[in-house]
Amino acid sequence: MKLITIKSKALFVKKNKNKKFKLEYDYLFFDSLNKDEVIIKTKYASVNFKDKLIIDGNPGLVRKFPWVPGIDLSGEIYLSNNKNFQKGQKVIVVARPLGVKINGSFSEFVKVPGEWVDKIPSKLSLKKSMYFGTAGFTAILACNLIQKNLSNKSNFPILITAASGGVGLLSSIILKKLGYEVIVSTSNLGKNKIDFFNKIDIKNQIDTKTLNKDSVFPLNTTKYSAVIDNLGGKVLSTSLSNINNKGILVSIGNILDQRFNASLLPLILRNISILGINAESTTKSKRKYIFKFMEDFVFEKNIQDFLFKKIKFSKLLSQNKSIFKQNKLGKTIIEFD
Repeated sequence: MKLITIKSKALFVKKNKNKKFKLEYDYLFFDSLNKDEVIIKTKYASVNFKDKLIIDGNPGLVRKFPWVPGIDLSGEIYLSNNKNFQKGQKVIVVARPLGVKINGSFSEFVKVPGEWVDKIPSKLSLKKSMYFGTAGFTAILACNLIQKNLSNKSNFPILITAASGGVGLLSSIILKKLGYEVIVSTSNLGKNKIDFFNKIDIKNQIDTKTLNKDSVFPLNTTKYSAVIDNLGGKVLSTSLSNINNKGILVSIGNILDQRFNASLLPLILRNISILGINAESTTKSKRKYIFKFMEDFVFEKNIQDFLFKKIKFSKLLSQNKSIFKQNKLGKTIIEFD
């Protein structure tokens, strides 16, 4: 499908002669649409951990530069060569290979395969959908596993590791809203992070260093009814040894290590299950459930205002480069003109 060339301002990661990476505005140009592709006018995007890795030049994600990061977007169909989408429809792209296999959402317009695009419920705003994004999408999957396997009346809390990241943070908020007791772990737990978690009413916090060590015994004191783990490695092994009978460990990420060394005894003697999540493999019916959950979920206003900071796309570099730092707390929503 030929079309009049669309010029799209985008934020590129560029690699200089010294193999250093920098961010710079430039333009993408779209002059054709393949079968089943659509062009979306971006209204909102969000900043994720994976975006930060790409901006730092992580070769495990992207090796071709210049490159446009951004794994999440919500917006409206601008042009369509796909029978399922018409101009003006509100749509979302999350938990897809956007920003990794093709240029991402930090762009005024984005061209994507139609199979990556989801229509969103009428009462779910484009902005609110980005409060969740891929991180929230994954968190909802994890919390749904908790609901299916555990009562919220357990005597032990649910441990969430890497809780200052997007998945951990949103998992904490969702589970607490559902009535579960939550304990969070985060690295470098100091006053700044303690104050941060206290403001979102997550009072139980531990430093990750207490978990990131070799477990002396295959079974340790029961501390948790379940664990949502984003780290892998020793943290997963230690956490597993502390889970109560018939508990579950939901494995989401491998920030520290993709391997772990653990005894089988927690699985056999305590009947513990280890469940993994790959958000990109979620079925269509499950995706509909997740978007309905997003639509129905209500953030407390004080938490919403504190957690989600909005910034204009045109001001990303001039106003606040710190939003791309790894230790940034909260979630940044990018608004397009």
